[in-house]
Amino acid sequence: MAALREISRMGISGLDAEELGLRFLELIRNYVPFDRGAVRPVDGTTGDMVGGVAIGVGSEIPLPAGRSATMAQAIALGRSVINPETDPEDPDPAGSLSRLSKLKLDASVTFPLLTDEAVVGIVTLRRKSSAGFTESELEFLRAAAEQIGPSIDNARLLDTVSNLAAIVETSPDLICRVNIEGAVQYINPAGRQMLAIQSDSDMVGMALRDIIDEPSAEILIQRGIPAALHGGAWSEELVAVSLDERHIPVEVVVAANYHRNGSLLGISVTMRDIELRKRAEQELQRLATTDTLTGLPNRRQLGILLDQANRSASRMDTHHALVYVDLDGVKLVNDTHGHTVGDELIAAVGQRLRESVRLSDVVARVGGDEFNVILYDTVPEDAMLKAETLLAQVADVSITVGDDKIQITASAGVASFPIEGATVEDITAFADVALYQAKDGGRNQARLYDPEQGGRELITALQRTRTTIVDALDNQRIVLYRQPIVDLASRTTTMYEVLVRLEDDDGQIISPAEFIPEAESLDLVRQIDERVMELTFDRWKLFDNAGCTLQLNLNVSARSVGAEFAEVIVQSAREKGVDPEAFIFEITETATMRSGGHAAAFVQRLKAAGFRLAIDDFGSGTTSIQQIRSLDFHFLKLDGGLVKNLKADETDRAFVRALTALARALGVEVIAEFVQDEESIAFLAEIGVRYGQGYYLGMPALFPVEPQ
Repeated sequence: MAALREISRMGISGLDAEELGLRFLELIRNYVPFDRGAVRPVDGTTGDMVGGVAIGVGSEIPLPAGRSATMAQAIALGRSVINPETDPEDPDPAGSLSRLSKLKLDASVTFPLLTDEAVVGIVTLRRKSSAGFTESELEFLRAAAEQIGPSIDNARLLDTVSNLAAIVETSPDLICRVNIEGAVQYINPAGRQMLAIQSDSDMVGMALRDIIDEPSAEILIQRGIPAALHGGAWSEELVAVSLDERHIPVEVVVAANYHRNGSLLGISVTMRDIELRKRAEQELQRLATTDTLTGLPNRRQLGILLDQANRSASRMDTHHALVYVDLDGVKLVNDTHGHTVGDELIAAVGQRLRESVRLSDVVARVGGDEFNVILYDTVPEDAMLKAETLLAQVADVSITVGDDKIQITASAGVASFPIEGATVEDITAFADVALYQAKDGGRNQARLYDPEQGGRELITALQRTRTTIVDALDNQRIVLYRQPIVDLASRTTTMYEVLVRLEDDDGQIISPAEFIPEAESLDLVRQIDERVMELTFDRWKLFDNAGCTLQLNLNVSARSVGAEFAEVIVQSAREKGVDPEAFIFEITETATMRSGGHAAAFVQRLKAAGFRLAIDDFGSGTTSIQQIRSLDFHFLKLDGGLVKNLKADETDRAFVRALTALARALGVEVIAEFVQDEESIAFLAEIGVRYGQGYYLGMPALFPVEPQ
């Protein structure tokens, strides 16, 4: 039949699948009239309809995704299915309102487009005829479907091949085709560039072995290609070699490509350049084990090396030592000259420590101003001598900033090991305990951990305290108390001193005497100061919003005093919207002496922001009058040790009278602590002390969350 011959010739017309579908519908319409027709390809993997073309009445209606029960039946049976009642494209063919009814179409036929291997598409025709399709029309449609099916399948395959070719040609990865013997048949442009291939002649006789190094070739030939032939694909990281002998780390994927009939079409090899990724991985590995400032091993790497040393010491019956070095005065350098100068000093110390030990020894930076040194094959006596040498080397390091020559000292704790049953954590803790003892003894010295002197008990106590403090910080168990400060003339409360307590996990309240000294040793007191400051600001804001304005005094530990913490206070006050004039920050006389330039920077920054300052425990130290004048405090709080015995001790009365006169001469208000009785109050009021504080005037009590 002429129509079938014409349909057959359409397969060599060069049209794509969609154009073939439209031409097919137009041609058969001349022989089998219909009002609406559609050609829809079938996805070979899922069996679902993918796109399609339609002509005739209602062609503006989009072709729905998926497939109907009628379509599924036609695909399964491999023959036409006549359904005069429902629409094969209706998502609910059993529904009362089918699309056929909506379009006033009465008859429908669906038939599959077949190739030798599978159903590749579906054709659906509809017409306004209750008589349906005749047998001769159906025979023609079946024959036409057999002619056009392979043509549409081939057109789709050519489209896919064309698209894949474009992808291969533009891919940034190397893509090549090889035969089963490994001979290279094709390499895409990106691959040619990677391998420095200049012309086709460079590829003559080329094999996989020529573009990868020898170990990679063995892996690829012996494992990669066989695995791909059996499993469809194989992947591994190997090394490619370009014609100019550059070695390139690559991620290789080998895939076997098969025809539908099961015959092997070829083997594709894809190589992705992962040199940048490898460099990034190496850099991450370096960063994970190296301190970025000094280039020394970091805490993580030290732990690995210390564990190895501990194991080897036990196995080889020898002694090693861990020296825990803590620099004294880096914070002062940071506050006075900036962190850049502080970092320069730390880096210089790290370099000097590395130069001062053997190449076989290890120097690691484990904290901001902390270093650990592993001394191998060293008995305790020699380890102590070496630790003292290291401290001398640290003291000898100096850097110059302007006219200033900056130097610092250090303290060290030494732990010799192995110790029976001791882990790496234990050894580090032992050295830390010895360091704690060195600092407690005056700093700039080394101490050796002695297991016979109760070191384990001290470690346990410190660890328990650290756990309690950290847990309280992490779980909002910092508790605020307050104690009234009373105007001695009117006996009215004019301000409160904010006091800190901790609540342990059993709900017990811990006094500051039980944790503040340890918090200072464990470098946790700054965190406590910050949390107390933030909580106090929040509490003040709640009272102020309720119309109750408070005057609050806050203590600052010696280790927090400095420009850095002052800036934290100022910024927090701004963010929370509190009035600086409502707060007095107290620092002890001893802290004023020890902090030196830190205290001046702290006071000046807070005064500039509108806060007021007080010297706490005045009379307990040796602060000079010149210091008091230069720092320009607003209040002096007389040390309670001078006040509590005023009733009976004439010497204390003389001291308090003199100190009060000094304060009045400087224009500073005086607050007396530890006021015990009416006689003391009368004496203090007589000599000009305006404010008093003590259990007699008011006990510390929980600071309420809101006004009561």
